[in-house]
Order: sequence, then C-alpha cells, then structure tokens
Amino acid sequence: MFPPVRSAARRLFPRGRGSCALLVPFGIVLLVLCLLAWHFWHDMPPESDEDLRLPPPASPLPEVNAAPLKLRAFLDAVRSVQQLSLRALPPADWDTPALSAHVRANGTALDNLRDLLEDADWHPRHAAWFSVDLSGHEGWPHVIFLLQAQAAYLARRGEEAEAFTAATDLAELSRRVLELTAWPGYVWRAQDLGAGAAQTFAELLRQTRLDAATLAGFQEQFARCEPGTELMRQYCAAFYLHEKKCLLGDQSGEPPETLPPGVPLPRTGRLRFKVNTTLALVARACRDLRDEFSRPAYAAAGGFLTSLPHGRPAPFYDPNRDGVAWFNDRLGGLRQLAERHALARARHGLVRVLFAARRHAAEHRRLPASLGDLVPAYLAAVPVDPFTGEPFVFDPVRGLIYSAGADCLSSNGRASQPPLSDDNEPTVRLGRID
Repeated sequence: MFPPVRSAARRLFPRGRGSCALLVPFGIVLLVLCLLAWHFWHDMPPESDEDLRLPPPASPLPEVNAAPLKLRAFLDAVRSVQQLSLRALPPADWDTPALSAHVRANGTALDNLRDLLEDADWHPRHAAWFSVDLSGHEGWPHVIFLLQAQAAYLARRGEEAEAFTAATDLAELSRRVLELTAWPGYVWRAQDLGAGAAQTFAELLRQTRLDAATLAGFQEQFARCEPGTELMRQYCAAFYLHEKKCLLGDQSGEPPETLPPGVPLPRTGRLRFKVNTTLALVARACRDLRDEFSRPAYAAAGGFLTSLPHGRPAPFYDPNRDGVAWFNDRLGGLRQLAERHALARARHGLVRVLFAARRHAAEHRRLPASLGDLVPAYLAAVPVDPFTGEPFVFDPVRGLIYSAGADCLSSNGRASQPPLSDDNEPTVRLGRID
C-alpha cells in the first residue's frame, strides 16, 4: 500500500477496539444507500393480465375492411353550422329555412353516411381500425347537429317516417362506434351520439302521428341500439391493452398491426418511471371501472370510481413519481365513464317507455294510466331506472316520464329543451293526443 493511502486508512480505521465502532455505522449507512438505490431502480415483475383480454371475434375477419375509409369519408364531408347564433340552439328550434340550408349543404355527408350504415361489413375488431385514430376527427361535433337538423326538417315537411329514420341512423351510428375498441376516444363519441339520438326520438315522439305498427318497427330498431354494459366492460380491457401498447410498444406481445402509430411513448425504464408498476396501476383502475359498470348506479356511494386517483401527484420521494403522473394524466377521464354510461341507459330506457306509450295512444286514442298498461303488449317489462333500481316515474297528470338522474334524487321531473339534457333529472314529455 502506498504511504499516503496507508495513512488515510489508518486515520479512518485506527487500530484497536475503536475501529469496530466506526465500521458498524459505516456499514449501516452503506446498506441503507444500497436499499434506496434498489428501491428507486427496481421495477416489479409483470403482473398477469389474462382477465383483461378481449374475447375473440365471433367470426373470422376478412383481409380488407373498407369501413374505416367510409367513416373517414363521412366525417370529412360533414359541414359545420354556418350561423353562429344557431349553434346555441337545438335544431328543433331552428327556423325551416335554416334547417333546409344546413341539410342541403351536407348532402354529400348524408350520402356517405347512408353508404356506411348500409354496409354490413363493419368488423369493429379489424386491424384496419388501428391505422388512424378517427375518434379525434374534427367532424364529430357536427354530426349530431346534422342528423338532428335532418330529422327536424323532415318532420316539418310532414315526412315523419323519414324523420324517424334519421333519428335511427344516429342511434345506429352510436351503437357501431361503441363497438370500436381500437382507440379509447371512441366510447366518448358513441355516448354523445347516443344522447343526441335519444333527444331526437323524444322530440319526435312527443308530437308523432305515426300509426302503432310503424312506431313498433322504429321501437325495435332503437332497442337494438341499447348501450350494453358488456360492451363497456370490454372497453375496460381494450383501454388497458391500448395503454400497455403505449408503454411497452413492440415488447407488449400484441400483434404489430394493432400497435398505435403516432402515439408518443414515454421514456420507459428510467429513474422515477417504472413500466410494470405503472402498468399495474392501469390494470387496477380498469378492473375497478369494469366492476363499476356491473354495479347499480345507485350503489356508487360518494361518486363513481372513487378508488381511481384524481389529480393527486405522487410525493417527491415516490420512486415511480413520473409513472404516477403519466397514469393520472391518461386515466383521469375514466372517472366520468360509469356515470355517463348510467345516464345513457336511463335515456335509452325513457325513450323505450315513450315509444310504448305513444303506441298505446295510437291504438287506444288515449295515453296509458300507468306503466303497467304497457306490459306485455308494448313492453316485455317496464325498464328500470339505473339510478334507483325502481321503474321510471310515470306522471300521467303532468304528462312526464323521468329518472332520478345522476344525483339519485328525484325532483319530480324537469322537462328541458332539448329533452333529456338535464343529467340530474332526465325527463321526457308524453305529448298530446289530437
């Protein structure tokens, strides 16, 4: 040993009993530092995610699927409302010239929509849907306005059956988009489209003169567009798989053709961002949300998905602080989905009851005295309000059918314009019998 080094060592660890007393705390400090380093650098092993797999398609998928191209052609052709003053009004309140002008300006878009809906080869699980995220297309906000304006215009012209067909197209588009699992944003578009369809049907039914048989046909078509809970449960698995691909890329084990192109991947494997730990947070949130969809809405004490972190940054000493921030940013919106789904089910159920009541009125020239009068001729069973677990409230005196709404508190019904726009008291009017 060189003399300077030997001198330093003697000063640090002098001979005798005192040297042992210095070695013990030094070893403890070194062990603590090693544990801290391991704690910050070590990531948990991958968790099993077999319960978050999507079921296989019901039938073999074709090699080519033209539906994404047709959907894009429709969205590209949709024109916005030109008059700014009309954007604040529901289309049912527009004057007839404004309705006519907007429908004419969107003739190509309506033709493209008809081409899209008449094509039975939708194939929502096809790999072609992964090539581009159409859920963020700028045309979506104008789709509901367009089809509601078309329905209102046709109703003004006395073409009621055609007006109901326009509303059915909106409901059918909502159902199809809800089946798309390639990108997380589609579920939000589907719920908005479904709300627009329910509002349009409620407005048309309130003043319809169609016969009972014709209404029965439209009621059946509308019933097939129900926002199913099983689809929402599958959405949880699809969301998890999407985030897994974003985190792991080619290492996710998913088919290469389904990897989301153009999505910026986080810098994984770095200090304060643990991939497997972050993915485990996503898996837990998706399992919790899946359970929320299966649980009655009125059982959500204190709000929906309360176990999901909401805007709470991890403490500075958290070894996965950046991963938690990424998780909060990506999953914050999931807290709203369970409530939005319950509202979608409530709106759908209310319109089904309204369909049955108007069929009863068309045949008997009077409105039903109670919901029991609609079973079984017009409804197989009375739809249940997801916010109470009881049948919807039927008030023949005031001519209202309503749900307790998102606050689970009944306010005796509040009719709104457009119909069903009050989330805390979704209400439809029965209308009059001429």
